[in-house]
Amino acid sequence: MAKKVETVSNGLVQVPNIDIEYRGYHIVPKRDFGSTAWQNVNTYRKGYVVTDGFVNVMPAASWAASVIEAKAMIDSYIDSNGDSDLFWKLLREKQGRDIYQEV
Repeated sequence: MAKKVETVSNGLVQVPNIDIEYRGYHIVPKRDFGSTAWQNVNTYRKGYVVTDGFVNVMPAASWAASVIEAKAMIDSYIDSNGDSDLFWKLLREKQGRDIYQEV
């Protein structure tokens, strides 16, 4: 049976207290939402950031809604070799955003 992970508060809700290492980076819960979650309080209340162990290393301090999305961000970051335009292009491809027209 799967073990239930311990949680911590991100200012709004409890989030998993995890640190997943993937390809030399760390995926950790986003804990700085404060008293309101970005623009729409009904949308994202949990998120994950990719760090070097201390600070968010993704272009534009971007964050993901899931660990799976965070892994795609890391893959795109490594494949782009520091080119932020290429990072966003690769991430859109991995997310399938170039396949459909956004609504």
